[in-house]
Amino acid sequence: MKSKIRAEKNAILLYNGDDTQTVYVAGKELDLLKKWLTHNSDVAFTLRLKRAGLLDDSMRDSLMDAIIDLDRVSAPLRSLTVPESLHIELTGKTNRGKKLALPYSRYSEVLTEAETVGVLQIDLEDEQLSYPHLIEAVEEAYGRGMTVALHSKGTLLDIRMVEKLVKAGLDRLQVFLYSIDDFDSRNKAAIGAMSLAGHVKLPFGINWVLRQDNLEDFPTLITAACSFGADNVTLLRYQPCSGEAYADVALSGSRLLKLAELIKSTKRITIRLDSAFSMLANYINKQAEPTILSGCGAGRRFVTMDASGNFCPCRHMRFTSDGGTLMDYWLNSPQLADFRAIEEHIGTDCRECKYMPSCRGCRAITTYLTRFEDGEKDCIFAKGL
Repeated sequence: MKSKIRAEKNAILLYNGDDTQTVYVAGKELDLLKKWLTHNSDVAFTLRLKRAGLLDDSMRDSLMDAIIDLDRVSAPLRSLTVPESLHIELTGKTNRGKKLALPYSRYSEVLTEAETVGVLQIDLEDEQLSYPHLIEAVEEAYGRGMTVALHSKGTLLDIRMVEKLVKAGLDRLQVFLYSIDDFDSRNKAAIGAMSLAGHVKLPFGINWVLRQDNLEDFPTLITAACSFGADNVTLLRYQPCSGEAYADVALSGSRLLKLAELIKSTKRITIRLDSAFSMLANYINKQAEPTILSGCGAGRRFVTMDASGNFCPCRHMRFTSDGGTLMDYWLNSPQLADFRAIEEHIGTDCRECKYMPSCRGCRAITTYLTRFEDGEKDCIFAKGL
């Protein structure tokens, strides 16, 4: 079991790297965890943690050490002490279309710091699998004790590469699937990648961008995912894209409600929601009581490093830093400070919603459509549905 424990400000962070599950234990639940430590008596909460692979008797000493540190750590407003995960774009393009590859020296520098401060997971993105140091990048992250996931379209993946990735320590592959059309040429590499992952028993899942033109395909997608052997389907929210009218592509209103019902009725496979789908998660889970892990995690749970080696809140918000260290960005970035203070400045479409503290909408979408601080006009709750 690849589990880790981290002291947070007045809380304990429990992390299971086998299925990348995180629990933030605070308040009454923290009291129950302390009671389990001192009295060795299980209650419903500790039993749930054990079933989820987040707690067992071998963790007692580490938990005791973390609890001692609770009063010694500090954290930025409404955020974790350090990022839970670091998203790294190994390849990319400039605004003029020039191809970029992250300098490996910069990657290694940031990984060294990430290990030192206690980052738990590294999410690598290399759409075409063209990064020249991909195997070394996985090997270094794994060697530094972090869970390593790779997000890709599967292009260029063959049996030799997948075997090298597994040997290097890759924990998970997430494949972008465009459609469930067998005749869609864009699917060939993705389907091949899933087949190879299954062959070497590498856990894998499907990343699926929800659009108006593929919502009806959702049940077929679930059937296909199960037949491929995927262990999850991660639903990504459509982000504004040049050449497409956002309102004609993105889900809103009744179509979001339909998606929510489809998710709730799915039992055969784990469904994960993109952080930008926070209003959908709140609608499904009825979570009005916020925690550090609630809502969009940009600048609160994670940050991104782009292929130029600069930090940004998430891959959809391209106002970046100029290099620097991970923790200087995490603690001192004015950009992240804006994300963390949005509750005080959010627009009227969200301000009075009871779910606002545990949701807050997607800042990338509001920035594109109107302004950073505006509320979401196409949210389930804003529509009064």
